[in-house]
Amino acid sequence: MAEDEGSPLGADVPVDDLEAVDPLLPPARPRTEPGRRADQNDEPEPDGLGGWFSSVEGDTPVEPLTLRRSSRSAGGSSRTTSKRRRRERNARIQVYVAATAAAVLAAFAPGAATGITVWDAFLRMAFAFGITVACSQARRWTWMVLAGVAAGATRSPLALVLAWSALLLGLASAVFDIRRRRIGALVGALAANALLRMDPVGFHGLTLVLGAIAVTPVLISSYQAQRRTNRKRILIGAGCVVGFVIVAVGALGAVGFIGAQHVATATEAAENGLNYAKSGKQDESATEFTTASNEFLDAEHLLKGWFVQPSRLVPIVARQTDALGRMASIGRDLSGTAEQVTTNADYRRVSVVDGRIDVTEIAAWSDPLSKVAAALERADNRAGDIDTEWLLAPISERYTDLDTQVTDAIDEVRVARQAVAVAPDMLGSNGTRRYFIAFTTPAESRGLGGFVGNWAILEASDGRLDITADGRSSALSPGPFEPPRVLEAPPDYVARYGSLSPETQVRDITFSPDFPSVAQAISGLYPQTINGTEVDGVLAVDPYALAAMLEITGPVQVEGLDFALTSENAADYLLREQYLTFDPTEENAERQDILKAASQTTFEAFISQKNFQPSQLASVLGPVVSERRLVGYASAPAEEALIKRIGLDGSFPIRTDGDFMTLVTQNAGNNKMDIYLHRTIDYDVTVDPQTGELSTTATITLHNDAPSSGLPAYVIGNRESSGQPDGANWLWFNFYTPHLLDSATLVGAPLNVGEQSEFGRRVYQTYLAVPSGGDAVIVLKLSGSITPRSTFDLDWFQQPTVNTDTVHVTVRTSDASDTSGGDQPGDEVATETRQERTDQHVTVPLTASP
Repeated sequence: MAEDEGSPLGADVPVDDLEAVDPLLPPARPRTEPGRRADQNDEPEPDGLGGWFSSVEGDTPVEPLTLRRSSRSAGGSSRTTSKRRRRERNARIQVYVAATAAAVLAAFAPGAATGITVWDAFLRMAFAFGITVACSQARRWTWMVLAGVAAGATRSPLALVLAWSALLLGLASAVFDIRRRRIGALVGALAANALLRMDPVGFHGLTLVLGAIAVTPVLISSYQAQRRTNRKRILIGAGCVVGFVIVAVGALGAVGFIGAQHVATATEAAENGLNYAKSGKQDESATEFTTASNEFLDAEHLLKGWFVQPSRLVPIVARQTDALGRMASIGRDLSGTAEQVTTNADYRRVSVVDGRIDVTEIAAWSDPLSKVAAALERADNRAGDIDTEWLLAPISERYTDLDTQVTDAIDEVRVARQAVAVAPDMLGSNGTRRYFIAFTTPAESRGLGGFVGNWAILEASDGRLDITADGRSSALSPGPFEPPRVLEAPPDYVARYGSLSPETQVRDITFSPDFPSVAQAISGLYPQTINGTEVDGVLAVDPYALAAMLEITGPVQVEGLDFALTSENAADYLLREQYLTFDPTEENAERQDILKAASQTTFEAFISQKNFQPSQLASVLGPVVSERRLVGYASAPAEEALIKRIGLDGSFPIRTDGDFMTLVTQNAGNNKMDIYLHRTIDYDVTVDPQTGELSTTATITLHNDAPSSGLPAYVIGNRESSGQPDGANWLWFNFYTPHLLDSATLVGAPLNVGEQSEFGRRVYQTYLAVPSGGDAVIVLKLSGSITPRSTFDLDWFQQPTVNTDTVHVTVRTSDASDTSGGDQPGDEVATETRQERTDQHVTVPLTASP
């Protein structure tokens, strides 16, 4: 074997075997005879991965080292040492070049551990540089751990190329027994940049755990290869870093504790200020918002002070510091804006002077509301800039509360600005406005809720509201010499109800469950009546809505009643007692006058308040609005848009891709028996999640508590043409669904059901009687399909009735493609029962049948 001048001691060792010559690498193991280990005699080689790693680390047999001397040994040794140093220097240069290239590539990697762009880039570069150098000094099996984790955890194309290149390079060095520092450096450079580009996997923080698992063996192996002096330097450096982190985090913790107290005080003051503003206490509200602004400012100064700035250099901890400072700044900005607005403009209260709402005052709110909206938009944008992924639970909860409050406030202010834009016109600032008020009662049900008993015309002129006309619904019937009337309403309304002549029987004009359709029919009808005029909008109010208004006005005294109407007794009186106190006949003028007076007096008391507080109106009237007991319509598009925005429009639900069903019953006997009607719906559906095909059994149970005698005929009697005895509830049954009807039965006997359509759904309808004290059980078997999805979604419209419906929904799954019988009903997925007075939505996760 030729002499190698680059080998120490002139050994016959390849000059590029750096594990044998580089003092920065682990020392080479003693050489043994072929087939024998150095630490054990005559023991077999370890099997499996351990044996493979052992062979990778250089336990393969090589020729024994030999020493050579010559007459020029001194000169040869000097030349050998010089060459070895040059090679070592070249190797180090190659490693540092690779590390520098890795650092440059890392600078363009994503990831922001602190949120400071330059510092984050430096940290990424330092990580890539350090891992590259460490990998050049570590054992080769650690290369494969590092590259293997990177290859398994990355997803993006660039990261995959980097990771798999590193892994293949490491495997090649093991297979071909190539030991080069530059090879390790290249593996480290590629793998480190792949790790920096890992996509999130699993739970939050798993990528960080995987990264730590990947680099730990490399760092430990590299540390073990260092000389004692280098190890000490490494420990000293690590100790300094840990000490810095402890001091920085400690300062943040102390300041955060004090700052949290300021934030808590500020939050409480802001909430108090908001509550005072809602109740109309403007001075108290301004004081509380001033306190909140000052407390938030103190917290901001603390959390942005110089003593917490070092914590911004610590990964993850920096996110907590940044979030706390930003939230304090957002709170201070919002509180300061609220303080200015509440001091200069009380937009939460509407003043009424001499029976007139000051429309000029309303118009003046536009500028303050614009300031509030701008502050909220800034807050929303700044809150959106906060990185919440690494926030600790207490800080994350505080952020969530702030974000929710800002979002809710934005919605409220947007509605307020929309209202300010159209309210002056609606209140007659640019000319008199007229609104038709329909007083309905669900004691005699119609699709919208109840029939029209009384009506009134509300005029708005420059902010003044007055009732200028009123009467019973019968007063709007056509006289003998009037010209024929034309029903002006949407096509669906005309098609379904036109034959019932609602244009002449005004009490029945609320046939449709969709208020915009009813309102358009009223708007087209009223100008055709005697003394009728064009109207700009329509309101419908039932006894429950009048009772809610009395909660705002307080008790009102109605002429002819020996007690005051209150929010507690008004609904019951108007629905039940009024029919029992007097002889209930259409000719009984005394009862009619009191009913008219009760409705009109309550409504006039409501519109004559000395001040209106929008927040109070929303909280008190919100429930009856959501139940469609108070609904409105405006002919002007901008005003109707506001009405829809606040949910006052009373529209029938639009069609969706999910399932839908609705029961609408309408009184056909012209009595008041619906106060005794109780409705239960059992909706049992079997759906195939793969195709969306379904079959449904809807079982509707109608129970009638009305007696057959003992009450006035006006309450329990039926019109003669119905042929029904007293106490029987003769009704028009309507079931809305998108599906086809397979069969219908009434108490087990076949039921003849007609089919119509409305609002894009099928309507199965018939007339039937519910006996006094008895039940009518209708079973409808339906089939159809919905859009296939992972959930079953069912919506239904809740008709405004006196008694709350009970609805049971049962969902089962099937698999129509299962030839072994999977088309049969599968296991029950969910059963849900609802007793609500508003529209409902049910979502059930679906799983295919086994």
